[in-house]
Amino acid sequence: MAVWKSDYLTVNGFDESFVGWGHEDADFVLRLHNAGLIRKNGFCATEVYHLWHPEASRLQEGVNADKVRQRQKTGQVRSTIGYQESKDAPHVVVRSWG
Repeated sequence: MAVWKSDYLTVNGFDESFVGWGHEDADFVLRLHNAGLIRKNGFCATEVYHLWHPEASRLQEGVNADKVRQRQKTGQVRSTIGYQESKDAPHVVVRSWG
């Protein structure tokens, strides 16, 4: 997935209120859509790499899915706990390239 920085900031990035496995990526894309952006499919046009990580608990998957469905109904654009709320946390390092 690629997104312009300005669009990432518009939706306040990924939502850290999601717990465990599932639907945080769908929520991110939905909120970009709710902000008026159009998704372009890069299928067969680019490589896709998935970074290995230990699998998270799926106990909250249903709660996460419900959150996305609710946001689909309300048209929510900005994350509840996102970039703005996390960027100054002591464990977060934000760097700029270029």
